[in-house]
Amino acid sequence: MAEHNIYCPDFKDDSGLWLKSKTVQGIRYRSRAGVLWAHLNNRILNKTTLKLYPTYQGCENKFQSFQEFTDWCQIQRGYMNKEGLRFWNLDKDIIVPHNKIYSPETCCFVPPTINKLLITSNMKRGDLPIGVSYHKLSGKFQAEVSSGQKARYLGLFTCPLEAHRAWQLAKVEEIENAIERINGVVDDKVLVGLQLHSQLILDDYKNSIETVRS
Repeated sequence: MAEHNIYCPDFKDDSGLWLKSKTVQGIRYRSRAGVLWAHLNNRILNKTTLKLYPTYQGCENKFQSFQEFTDWCQIQRGYMNKEGLRFWNLDKDIIVPHNKIYSPETCCFVPPTINKLLITSNMKRGDLPIGVSYHKLSGKFQAEVSSGQKARYLGLFTCPLEAHRAWQLAKVEEIENAIERINGVVDDKVLVGLQLHSQLILDDYKNSIETVRS
């Protein structure tokens, strides 16, 4: 049986219940909400996913059912929006920094570049602070900041903390620029959440504290 991920307005059965998929002339079509629901539960229940992405450890799904989730999706700003060819992402921790709960109160839809803006990678930096990597040729520490689209080079520094502090200021700037760019495009609660992320990083900088999550 052929299968297509058709991201069209979600569909119901004859009894009025939302469907995750339907088959038409031997072809199985999956709804946008159905795919999102599957991805959400895969992140918190699949052992392989949890091993590859440990930040999902401890996450919980507090939506009561697929029906509640799909009802919620229909009234969310940005649910069917696209950035380029990609649909906006379901996000759980922009409104509430470091949140581990998927729920109607904590989730929202944001452009992929905004979602990536607050993602930190441990692959390149290892045990070094966020935004810092070791530059072998110079023997110094390189600082880079993600704008949500690509990394911006910030320079070389003699110690990891100095490089990290450069990242903190640059990250605050990137978040503030993003807030200005998407003002009026996303739900206001997203803007408030981003401002909170920015303030938390700025507080770390002022108090000479390492930021462990952006």
